Amino acid sequence: MVSIIIPAREEKYLEKTIRNILENATGEIEIIAILDGYIPDPQINLNDDRVIFVHNEVAIGQRPAINQGAKMAKGNYIMKLDAHCAVGKGFDEILVRDCEYDMTMIPQMYNLDVATWTPKLIDNYREAVRQGKVNPYMFIGKDNGRLRTLYYNKTEKKQLDLGRQNIMIDEVMSCMGCCFFMHKDRYWELGGCDEGHGHWGQQGVEVACKAWLSGGRLMVNKNTWFAHFFRGGGVPDGEQRGAPWPGFTQEMVDKARDYSEDLWLKDKWPQAKHKFEWLLEKFNPPTWVKPMILELGSGRMKRVPDVINVDIRPLPNVDVVCDLRKLPYEDNTIDEIRSSDVIEHFGRFEIEPLLKEWVRVLKPGGVMLNRTVDIGRNMDKWHEIPWPDLMNAVLGAQDYEQNFHKMMFTKESLSELMTKAGMKILKTERYSIRKLPRMRVIGQKI
Repeated sequence: MVSIIIPAREEKYLEKTIRNILENATGEIEIIAILDGYIPDPQINLNDDRVIFVHNEVAIGQRPAINQGAKMAKGNYIMKLDAHCAVGKGFDEILVRDCEYDMTMIPQMYNLDVATWTPKLIDNYREAVRQGKVNPYMFIGKDNGRLRTLYYNKTEKKQLDLGRQNIMIDEVMSCMGCCFFMHKDRYWELGGCDEGHGHWGQQGVEVACKAWLSGGRLMVNKNTWFAHFFRGGGVPDGEQRGAPWPGFTQEMVDKARDYSEDLWLKDKWPQAKHKFEWLLEKFNPPTWVKPMILELGSGRMKRVPDVINVDIRPLPNVDVVCDLRKLPYEDNTIDEIRSSDVIEHFGRFEIEPLLKEWVRVLKPGGVMLNRTVDIGRNMDKWHEIPWPDLMNAVLGAQDYEQNFHKMMFTKESLSELMTKAGMKILKTERYSIRKLPRMRVIGQKI
């Protein structure tokens, strides 16, 4: 049996949700609706012994209400579902069939159209992804510095969809807290809903962290689905926005986030088999792990936050000392490479393998920016440039072994070399410093 727990407070769609579940369940279920501090008006009239209504005279909050329902549950499985959702036909038997003991499972999630009580654009999967109406993959990240579950942007979502759309039961880093499914015994092994958060907030982060850090898995099951009505922007006229529980204030949200960040980021959960850093490394989510940016040939450049200075000389502001022809990084690990007045220090037959080495460490889609002297324009204006400056631009300052120039570039020649190394040229720019014509060429790893 599957016990479906619905915590509810001032929910106008509770009856529709319950009837939709009853219509689409094909196995043995029970529905436990916790009426937290309210009586539906009009009252719900259902003659079905699979539905149990529990009325709390005084509201206790969402997390305590979920635990209250789980303690009553007779099923071997529990499913938490918000009171404004629709489900797919046979959802219960599909989830039971596919859910292994160490899994916390979520169905494919859609955005519910409350006018038709159907998922938006469910018949056009690619269009649903494009418009952000289907969200099989989410991650734990930071928004305005605070921990939460976030959606991938449209580009990232499209890449995930194209690469993983045929994986029907797939790993996901995080989820929304509006729906999850698991073995009931495992729910209690993981401590149920942690009421230390307060009664609302950070539910998805809690579900995800408990699943992964315990040694288990959080999985999306695309063989079935649920659709959730979001009370954010774009709700129909007259609809309530935000959560319906009393006390829903920014202070309450901050309390949940403070507790969550202290629990997970400081590795305080006693049942964890993995540290939080392990989860970050496993999924390497955007906006969480700081981008890896290299400043190659940084020399005496000042430190810039979140940029790694790399040079062959062990200078005070250099973070990594190495030969730029052999970078100490694995393939596809760097987000961005910058170099300023560097590439001209290598010989004409070294340039192509040098650039290929830099491209090697870039992630697909990673960006490379090369700044150097624009030799064509310098030659055109040689009579306008002070002789010492022109000598330095063409030949290098020659004040230490590596400071000799061995190569010259125009924007066309540098663009061609970067293209041969595996880059798509995004932009070329011309500018001048102290009358010296210079250029920058920006490319992206294909």
